[in-house]
Amino acid sequence: MTELIQETLESTLFELNDLAQLKLFTEEELKMVVEKRREFEYQLRRTIVRKLDFLKYLEFEMNFDLLRRTRKQIRGLKRTRKSTSEFASTKRIGILFEKAIRRWPTDIRLWYQYLSFCEKRRRKKLSSIYARALEINARNTHLWIRAASWEFENNLNIRSARRLMQRAIRTNPNDKLLWVEYFRLEILYLQKVVARRKFLGIEKYEKEKQKEKEKEEKEEKEKEKEKEKEKEKEEEDQDKANEDDQEKEKEKEKKKEKEKEEKEKEELHRKNLKKYLDYSVPMIIYNNATKSISDDLEFRLKFINILKEYPETTKSLNKIYSSLINDFPKNEKSWEIYCEKEFTLTSKITINNLTEIVNSIEKKYKEALKKVNTCLMWRKYTSFYVKIIQILDPIDNAKSIQIYKKKILNLYNRGLKKVNVISESYILEYLKILISFGQLPKSIQICEKVFKKYNDSNNQKKLKKKFNDSDNDDNDDDDDDDEQEDKQIIEITSSFCHIYFSLFIRNKINLLQKNNELFYKEISEFVSKLIQSLNASNGKEVEEMKYIIWKNYLKFLISEQFDMDMILETFWQCIKSFSTFFDRRKIEMIKIMVIKWCYLSEGSEIARKEILKLINFAGISLNFLQNCVNFEQMQIKDQSTIIFLRKLFEYGIDRFGKNSDVIWNNYIEFENENEEFKRSSQLYWKAMKTLNKNHILKFVEKNGKQINK
Repeated sequence: MTELIQETLESTLFELNDLAQLKLFTEEELKMVVEKRREFEYQLRRTIVRKLDFLKYLEFEMNFDLLRRTRKQIRGLKRTRKSTSEFASTKRIGILFEKAIRRWPTDIRLWYQYLSFCEKRRRKKLSSIYARALEINARNTHLWIRAASWEFENNLNIRSARRLMQRAIRTNPNDKLLWVEYFRLEILYLQKVVARRKFLGIEKYEKEKQKEKEKEEKEEKEKEKEKEKEKEKEEEDQDKANEDDQEKEKEKEKKKEKEKEEKEKEELHRKNLKKYLDYSVPMIIYNNATKSISDDLEFRLKFINILKEYPETTKSLNKIYSSLINDFPKNEKSWEIYCEKEFTLTSKITINNLTEIVNSIEKKYKEALKKVNTCLMWRKYTSFYVKIIQILDPIDNAKSIQIYKKKILNLYNRGLKKVNVISESYILEYLKILISFGQLPKSIQICEKVFKKYNDSNNQKKLKKKFNDSDNDDNDDDDDDDEQEDKQIIEITSSFCHIYFSLFIRNKINLLQKNNELFYKEISEFVSKLIQSLNASNGKEVEEMKYIIWKNYLKFLISEQFDMDMILETFWQCIKSFSTFFDRRKIEMIKIMVIKWCYLSEGSEIARKEILKLINFAGISLNFLQNCVNFEQMQIKDQSTIIFLRKLFEYGIDRFGKNSDVIWNNYIEFENENEEFKRSSQLYWKAMKTLNKNHILKFVEKNGKQINK
């Protein structure tokens, strides 16, 4: 092993001598380089070679080569072919990369480092290195793209770049990035061809040539007509034709045939060139890409975005837009892109051409709504008008903005009537637009209509269930028109109820200044109607809506400082309205909110009464009990607070004493603070008897040391 290392180091003597003669490095520096190389060579000849050893060795050699080149530039030494040190370092780095790649052929980072080095120092061998890398890592799309871009941009070889991309697509037919980059490659080359033709003036020359050909063809046709007339006269006078004349005529016919063939070839070449300049090759790539990946709309939009960057691509863009509708006839986004393509195709949108664009887009959206009658499609149609309003100047085009606002509202109203399944997002967006336009009363009317339709749709569902359960045997014979009719289904959740309640209060807020009781009556009637209509149907969503209504109602009453009796009355109505299946944690949030308000504004006596009522009504949870204890401890300490806290703790021990060590710990801490140590010790031993085994250890860890002391 030492002999091999010595041979490799001796092979660098000519390089080191050259560096010493050029006075780029001193003898001490060169000795350090040799010692460092010896260390790395020993590391590379271990039984288990690490990748890190190769990378360190490569880093050292690259830094040494960089230092050599910088010192050479500083001293002003020119590059000479005879200098051995000029190419020795690049050769050594290449050998090290080759050794590393043989050991780890699938390491793509190592290949990238080698390729980036070759792009700077070994460009002649780069194509072969790319070929080797792609044979081993044929599934890496970025490597294929990098190789093709090298061939196209640096090597200026479009044929090899095409071959690489075609090979890449054959190996990875479902890779989206390869199809997009191949499409981009052909467009870039086409742009280069167009720019070259413009620079050389080929287009002008071809146009002039075509005009000259057309003139010549007209003149030839006229001459041929005259010759035919002359021949007819000669045939009448001469009955016999000489053999020489026949041979000459044959030669003339052959020349004419050759000229025709040349003309046909020129015409074919011209037609093919015209097709190529009309983006025929990129469109072939697009068609093949859509065949292999047919169900991805976002993939097709990438081709559109590429074509938008280049001029004179309207024909190909129109083809892609039409393909979106044919392949995705039920997709709202594809229709939106197709309908609003005029925005992208027109370079500048002005007031003069805006009306034409709007009319064409309106026709397309009407066609789209016939085929895709969904809320999302109606929303996209209205968002189109919103975009136009943003384009228009509000000062100069106030009348036209008002017209478009009316169109938006009419569209939303039509959508509410015509769509079979109305989503909540559609309704909420409609309400936002009404509020932005300053039409608050109309928004409340819409909310009322929607809520009635929601109840009607729920009743329809119930009737259908009853009908199906009772008349299963007669369904085959009775195919009435009523069942086939499209009945509207409204989908709303708690967010709609929240907005409905807030809109109602905003509309009635002016009554607060005049009469507080009247305002409370109107709100209570409004809430009772909502709750009654929701009680007609069941489900988690309905219970969630009721929760949002009651919560907002109580929050409003507390914030506006209504009468205590009104708030407590609504509070108990709220608690009694919920079923036993609803999430009790959410009801506890309402309870905690009201009890906190009682302590802060009405006093501890009223709060204690309400807590006792809740305990007697259906019991309370441990979390609610702890909140009540915290509220009570915040009050002024007197005998009444101590008595009530003991009542709460006793209730908690009776209810949760077996499975909760926290309530015992809090009770003991409370008695220790009041210096009732006998009670605390009694509570400790009582807890040891009542608690389960899982909670005794935690309880003892906290309270055992204090009792022993």
